[in-house]
Amino acid sequence: MLCVNAKRMPVFAKPRSDGQLPTSLGFHPLVRYLADARNCLKLTTSAIILTALMDYCQEPTMREIQDLFLSLAKSKFRSRFTLSARDREYYHRKGHDLILKHGREFLSQRLQPAIPRGDGKQTPMKGHPFFVAQHATASCCRACLAKWHYIARGRELVAEELSYILEVTGAWLENDTQTGNQGHLR
Repeated sequence: MLCVNAKRMPVFAKPRSDGQLPTSLGFHPLVRYLADARNCLKLTTSAIILTALMDYCQEPTMREIQDLFLSLAKSKFRSRFTLSARDREYYHRKGHDLILKHGREFLSQRLQPAIPRGDGKQTPMKGHPFFVAQHATASCCRACLAKWHYIARGRELVAEELSYILEVTGAWLENDTQTGNQGHLR
């Protein structure tokens, strides 16, 4: 039979008479568990399952912005967001850079911690153009970040992820203030 050891190298082994996997060859614990859980499947099947699990468990990367905006445009909830006249005027008066500076502060206070205080309710629906952009781009809470952007929950956001969120919300703000477009880039 073929199995995979801890270094994912194929190992040929003779099955034990009691149907258990030999432990002296240093089999990976997940292979042993999978084989036991599936009534001692052939080791080749366990190796295939192990490889698939290891590939599946790799953390996905953040989405491409154009792909994200195409998906957001299909959402009735996300695509209904647009800046009010007051928010639009505030954006033009303060400028794009200052709005994103405020956004960085909001993100570091409200979304960056591993377990944000009041997660799911921490971003107001109005009051600042960045808040509207967060809802429009599904970057308002950790659950939305996980669902729409593939940014895992339960850990602190890193600088690359914060920059990505700022890039996404900034693109939405620029587009909405120039075209009044509701939710997707043109």
